[in-house]
Amino acid sequence: MLARLAEAAAALDGQTWSTLTPYPQSAERTNDFGVKLETEVTGDGLVVQFRQPTLTVREVGGRTLFRRALPHLSFGRTKDCTYSRSMLEVWGSRRLGVLVVELEHNGFPYFCGIHESVRMVRFAPRAR
Repeated sequence: MLARLAEAAAALDGQTWSTLTPYPQSAERTNDFGVKLETEVTGDGLVVQFRQPTLTVREVGGRTLFRRALPHLSFGRTKDCTYSRSMLEVWGSRRLGVLVVELEHNGFPYFCGIHESVRMVRFAPRAR
């Protein structure tokens, strides 16, 4: 076990890491089930909005940097459940053009085994 931990630590040490900024919630809405959903966060001079299935990243002044339908981040259905997703938390780096989005799954029936997930979205070219 210690050998595996040492191997993992060595692999991580060989990488370049960047700190991501947490983007606090700035707007919410209530869905059809009466659940409050986070729909907008702000950080690094950016506003990030998620209105299923579209993710939009714009400057606080209004210029849109990224707008794309991302159906794989949106509604879903399993055999026994229909669910929607909303942003739970967002971290990002404007310099790197990267967001990490934690999605909350709101299902019907209320709990149907669908859990939160974390996704990475690149909204701009990588910084050089």
